[in-house]
Amino acid sequence: MTTTNKFKETDIGNIPVEWEDIGLDELIKLRSGKTRPKDLLDHRGVDKKHPVYGGNGIIGYSSETNVDHETVVIGRVGEYCGAVYHLPEKAWITDNAMYIKEFLTDKVTPEFLGLALDVLNLNQFSNKSGQPLINQSIVYSKSVPLPPLPEQKAIAHKLTVIRNAIEQTQAVIEATEALKKSMMKHLFTYGPVPTHQTDQVKL
Repeated sequence: MTTTNKFKETDIGNIPVEWEDIGLDELIKLRSGKTRPKDLLDHRGVDKKHPVYGGNGIIGYSSETNVDHETVVIGRVGEYCGAVYHLPEKAWITDNAMYIKEFLTDKVTPEFLGLALDVLNLNQFSNKSGQPLINQSIVYSKSVPLPPLPEQKAIAHKLTVIRNAIEQTQAVIEATEALKKSMMKHLFTYGPVPTHQTDQVKL
């Protein structure tokens, strides 16, 4: 990792002087998604396994795809426009989002760029006259820091570990909350749950 006492100011704050600060118009080409697929389901099925992304993440699953490469999805309209999702698999992108159709350089990895865009917080630049909107011109006008590829991979790995830990913790919280609600309902309708049953519950 870079170790330096010298920094320069960028759109996301100070970065090491050794890193590039490069405009997104030099890094990527964007494309808007299409209308929702006709066979959209709210859960993943055997024949409908591809995620469908809207302006605020996955909205369902389909047998169809309109993107077949690793990319980054950006929410285009709505309150959460500018939300960023790294996409490692085939998917369908709706017209409430846009995605990176092409990387113009091999100096950046999709995963790192997704994290950099997340830190950039594109939502703050949205057009808020009416329905909030992020368009391609707004994205192209911004820049992101670009460390060497080995550092990009190291940064992405560390942040992915943290993100996975957060998701696992959130899953435990949600499971605990569901257990609490179930026990409350039982207690208020059937009386106390037998001790041997609660002792067997493991989170």
